[in-house]
Amino acid sequence: MQKKLTFSIDRLTIIGTFSDNSSFFRAYDFLKDLPDELCSEITNNDKSLFEFSYYLSSLGFIQIDHPTNKMRIDFNPNKISLLGKSHLNKLLSYLKSIHYSRLDLAIDLYNYNISSYNILDIGNRKSAYFYDKQGRVETIYSGSSKSNKYIRIYNKGVEQKLNNVDWWRFEVQLRDVYIDKYLSEITNFYNDILIYKYNIVDEYTFEENAIIEYLLHDINRLNLLSKNSRTKYKKIIRDLKLSSLDFFDSILNLASDKVLDYLNYISSYKLYPDRTSF
Repeated sequence: MQKKLTFSIDRLTIIGTFSDNSSFFRAYDFLKDLPDELCSEITNNDKSLFEFSYYLSSLGFIQIDHPTNKMRIDFNPNKISLLGKSHLNKLLSYLKSIHYSRLDLAIDLYNYNISSYNILDIGNRKSAYFYDKQGRVETIYSGSSKSNKYIRIYNKGVEQKLNNVDWWRFEVQLRDVYIDKYLSEITNFYNDILIYKYNIVDEYTFEENAIIEYLLHDINRLNLLSKNSRTKYKKIIRDLKLSSLDFFDSILNLASDKVLDYLNYISSYKLYPDRTSF
């Protein structure tokens, strides 16, 4: 079967500052004048954050605030319509600067036999593993869903109950400062994710190889070792010449480039208020 991979930004949140005082009112009037079937005002229970909240069926969730002179746009780039792109362009034209406060990136791999590999996160972060009946990893959660960075790796084919379909998804969720600070280094979030097959290493003793395999099955077992042993085996695992998915780094680099291209396009797009489509 043909191998295939895809990338998508499943959620993007833009925070912008209005160009001047009148820009806020132009944005407010624009949203209020849209027909009801396109734009509905949402009751905002937390007035301290944004004064006005709207849902645009063509785009997504919009919030504006006069005291702070801010606008928040939350949308799924995969689902934005042509009209939504026009609305996004119009809203961005009112802003003098933007930054991104959330980005959800998904990488889908089809017909890569990842199930035959082990997957392990050796980073210093909370992680959880779920296995199938054959003891193979089926889902990994790395980090907290409420934290600034969160990784999820799972067998999408199994989740969708598709028989004999090899489909894996790698998701990374970035929030707040991590968007601007680390966006060009998305691969860093996966540096501690190992997708590997392990073979006995001759330079280590039988006991050391046994402990390595024991830890590779569940890296959290490092906490059962003494401090010195924990340091020793963590270094060994990082330095292992594992039989890994040699294309994975190139996939991440390509995904990172595509994300940056899209965000740079959004940033430059607001400079051309007469344009109405991507």
